[in-house]
Amino acid sequence: MKNKILTIFMLLILVANKSSATENPKNEYQEVIEAYQYCFLNTDYTKIKKILSPNLVYSYGRGDKMMKHSARAFLDNMYKNQGIVHQGCEAKATVIAASSSQAIAQIDINYLFFNNRQKHVITIEKDEEKKWKITSISKYFFDQE
Repeated sequence: MKNKILTIFMLLILVANKSSATENPKNEYQEVIEAYQYCFLNTDYTKIKKILSPNLVYSYGRGDKMMKHSARAFLDNMYKNQGIVHQGCEAKATVIAASSSQAIAQIDINYLFFNNRQKHVITIEKDEEKKWKITSISKYFFDQE
């Protein structure tokens, strides 16, 4: 009887560890890049907050001025617009550089039905818990010609 209880207890621990491990998509930077693309295209607030560092710096140019925002401001905007699907939009990611603790990726966003292109350069780093988190997003806007 003790062996059965011990076995059940061990299985419960394994199941609990498995479910908490999936909170951050597989802890691999490629998974974080894919999750970012999905979250951008689908305005998925719930999923993106799991892959952002609390120290995130989000920046983009507005005319001659650079706008910089915190993780909280970025998430507030995602929360307000959650569920909006960017139809007619496609995203393609390229890893620019990667190491065992940091990766930099470029996400090219192309709107198919109007003249707008965006390039998002994201920096992903391992946090203290060895989970990959986005620490920087730089957004660039281009008109298609």
